[in-house]
Amino acid sequence: MSGRRKFFKDFSRGWNAFELTMLIIGVVVPIVLGIVFNSSPLEIVTSILFITAMLLIAKAKIAGFLLALVAYALYVVVSFQKGLFGEVITIGLFSIPITIWTIFSWLRKCKECKDKDKKSTVEIVGIRPKELTLLVLSQIAMGVGYFFLLRALGTNFLIISTAALAVNVMGDYLCARRNVLGPFAYVLYDILTITLWLMVFINGGTGAIVILVMQIVTFVNDTYGIVNWIKLVKKNKSTEKESNPIEMPIHS
Repeated sequence: MSGRRKFFKDFSRGWNAFELTMLIIGVVVPIVLGIVFNSSPLEIVTSILFITAMLLIAKAKIAGFLLALVAYALYVVVSFQKGLFGEVITIGLFSIPITIWTIFSWLRKCKECKDKDKKSTVEIVGIRPKELTLLVLSQIAMGVGYFFLLRALGTNFLIISTAALAVNVMGDYLCARRNVLGPFAYVLYDILTITLWLMVFINGGTGAIVILVMQIVTFVNDTYGIVNWIKLVKKNKSTEKESNPIEMPIHS
């Protein structure tokens, strides 16, 4: 019971006008479009949960990752139904496990925070250039494997699906490491997934309009996330003069 109270307290704290507007859009628009275009209830629910989760993550709130686990599970089912096996692999085999790791990592970090006002968020910090380089190179190398795997599975829109998989893995990892580059990677992933679902829609999957709109709203949320995370970095710098967290490596 206390866990549920903590989640809803984390969810409801600190919303500004823009965030509330995006939240309302994320709930109302999928329902309206779902009814007009005869989308499945699963697509509508997935869209609402996904948008809400990404908005919370943009706010650097742990509740976003908890909600994302549910949204990801539903998104895997929807993607499988549309033949987007790249998205199934991306979310099912990478995003969900990394999100679970992120939750434990962020919770551990929050426990170290003495300021009660910061309990629902974590410090946005940096990683070593070597670690970032290895991450990028690993995904370029693994991209070849992704390509052949997705081709063997007969996934639709192979090139875009391959690129989206690699970029999303980088975004998940960087966010798990509480690095400000995470939202940048998510924005690039959003552009790729918008393209994917637009092509599904153009090719006759009109019910996919709900997921397409979900990706567009998520793109706006993640763009806002870039701005918000940069603000958090500056706030960390101003409140912790004895250290420079953006340049310090993380030891999770």
